[in-house]
Amino acid sequence: MIQQLELLRSEIEKKPTGCSCIRNLLYAKGYRTHFSKPNVLVRAYGFAAMLQNIEKVVYPHDLIVGSVRGLLSDRYSAAELTEGDRLAGILGSRGFWTNFDHFAPDYATFLSTGVQGVLQQIEFSLKAHSAPEEQNFLNAAQISMQAFSQYISDYADAAAAAGLTQAAENCRAVMLTPPQSFRQALQLMWLVHTVFYCENRYAMALGRMDQFLFPFYQKDLQAGSLTKEEALALVACTLYKIRESVYFGGDNVVNIAIGGVKRDGSDAINELSYLILEAVHQCNIPGPNLSARLHPAAPPEFLDACLQVIGTGLGYPALMNDAVNIPALARQGYTLADARDYCMVGC
Repeated sequence: MIQQLELLRSEIEKKPTGCSCIRNLLYAKGYRTHFSKPNVLVRAYGFAAMLQNIEKVVYPHDLIVGSVRGLLSDRYSAAELTEGDRLAGILGSRGFWTNFDHFAPDYATFLSTGVQGVLQQIEFSLKAHSAPEEQNFLNAAQISMQAFSQYISDYADAAAAAGLTQAAENCRAVMLTPPQSFRQALQLMWLVHTVFYCENRYAMALGRMDQFLFPFYQKDLQAGSLTKEEALALVACTLYKIRESVYFGGDNVVNIAIGGVKRDGSDAINELSYLILEAVHQCNIPGPNLSARLHPAAPPEFLDACLQVIGTGLGYPALMNDAVNIPALARQGYTLADARDYCMVGC
């Protein structure tokens, strides 16, 4: 696993030179012919054009594909980049102050539903809601999800062309059905996160990975289709790609929460909690922002494992106190079950 990680690290650290960020230019390809439509549809067509035209970069030692490196290119002139910025500027920017980012997506639901499941829900809603604003929103959602499905297909082709047969198979599988394995679930989660970054959404948390990925992990271990060492390599290689954000002169602040309690109040610390902690240790970079939730019934071994990683000088995980945080959330009106299911976002 360490060798795989080091090889991927060297590939990622070959920073592109002489390149510009082409995000606005890619969006403008969709904006240009749809400006007469309602704002929500214009943005959806821009998003679709960005996903369609961005280069699907695959590293030779990828285990889980999905990269933001395609946002950088030297193929366009300064005039083309300026025009892309101008068109994007007409729609205005979105960010933290407009609730565009800094949140934890509901990966648990999405992984259980899958891409096609969401598209089916949109189809149902289109038949159930007839108001123009509702139709516009749902059509925009449909355009966006169809574009994401094609994005996954394009990554399957790119992985196959690079000789990464298993990654290609995982991508093709999650295009059609909800993920059935740990590899597929991790792959779909990472592609979603990659798209958020490509959209320029900052500080999007991966949330309670040890909870929503654990059923896949447990099932595969029991079936003998996955080993702990393979799972560790998959997680570590995936998390290391957060480092790609240095290409753009900043950090992709990605918070992950491990440990804590379940919605029923029982201990949530599991084998995957320790594995994610070890993956962060192996990556040994200033990200992701790992948070470990501690509670009175937490096994002492979990705290010891956390302290050992902190003691390396990495500084993570940050330690969070469930005995304080859960009552504080409940006092703000959250149900006890929701309060127990909290995670951190950003720094």
